[in-house]
Amino acid sequence: FGDFVEQDMVAVKVGPALRMRVIASPAYRARHDAPQHPSELLQHNCITFRASSGVVERWDFARGLETLQLPVRGRIIVNDSSALVQSVLDGLGIGYMISGHIDPFIARGELVSLFEDWCPALPGFTLYYSDRRRVSRKLRALSDFLRQPSSRAPSPTLRVR
Repeated sequence: FGDFVEQDMVAVKVGPALRMRVIASPAYRARHDAPQHPSELLQHNCITFRASSGVVERWDFARGLETLQLPVRGRIIVNDSSALVQSVLDGLGIGYMISGHIDPFIARGELVSLFEDWCPALPGFTLYYSDRRRVSRKLRALSDFLRQPSSRAPSPTLRVR
């Protein structure tokens, strides 16, 4: 993402816009009442993500003028996106994840998305580098590859049982 880079950087968009999504498995939803408002996630078993900084990420929501940043909790804390998705697929709790990686699971009905109208949009991925004149052939090849629509297709790496 890239709202925090130096002004002299060259930016190359390499993917579509994304959004955060709250996800659950149909099995979890069958065992638990569906939350009606994001604040009700505080009463659910949420699978949380610990960033490389050591901080457990909060879940951000916004709709109209109302914004929330929830310190959700649960029995499982992961530091790997695939582990988060697999835990949700296994019905162990509700997760919060960037779209793209999980979209095929939602399309197949293996996951359901909650609070679509509350989840924040993200600008998508951008490749940044420092100087147009000194672009190595390797960087130019990577940039050209990432601009191709076929390189942007999400490809789930998880095995689904």
